[in-house]
Amino acid sequence: AGFSMQVNGSAWMLTAAHCANVGASVGPWGNSQSWGSVHSETTTHDAMRIGQRSGGFGAGIWDGNWMSADFVAPIVGTFTPTTGDELCISGGISGSSCGHVIQGTETWDLASAGMYGITGYVAQSVWDEWAIGNGDSGSPGYLMLYQGGDFRRYAATLTSAIRNGSSRCDAPQSYYPGTPFTRKCSNITLLTSATKAATALGGTIMTNSP
Repeated sequence: AGFSMQVNGSAWMLTAAHCANVGASVGPWGNSQSWGSVHSETTTHDAMRIGQRSGGFGAGIWDGNWMSADFVAPIVGTFTPTTGDELCISGGISGSSCGHVIQGTETWDLASAGMYGITGYVAQSVWDEWAIGNGDSGSPGYLMLYQGGDFRRYAATLTSAIRNGSSRCDAPQSYYPGTPFTRKCSNITLLTSATKAATALGGTIMTNSP
């Protein structure tokens, strides 16, 4: 999954572009729900805009374990990370994990998807958890702050790729759902800017003020 974005008053889904081609119909792992078809993409940010499904999209993210089926965590704003900032990532298969610390900016290629010169950030787990892996592409990265007596989430990044993938996988879901195939995971994640991706696709991240 990813973030909800708004374009000219309409709600769309923002997620990783290398997951599907423009025009393809896409949906989440593990159920038959459809998010809609891929409308457009920006390869510089490895991001695509998907829409629209019946009922639209809410201003939030799927959070928790990979079987979450509803928007359960509102996004209250956006955040531009810098070196040293700690993010949480709600992996599409891995589920949620925090402690992903921004190490700096980075440029990388996804040659298998025909994408070159992707720009964003490199993050490393402060606890050396190999908690993000195959199948988590497009997952939302967010800053979580305790404000007003509650934890609030600010949209920051989209998950593009991992570095130095290994059969070690600390995520609870070590296999692809419904298959015997193990996933590769890593403690180093390559992330793109959610706000820059939304802007490049003609919109903004949807937020829900507390």
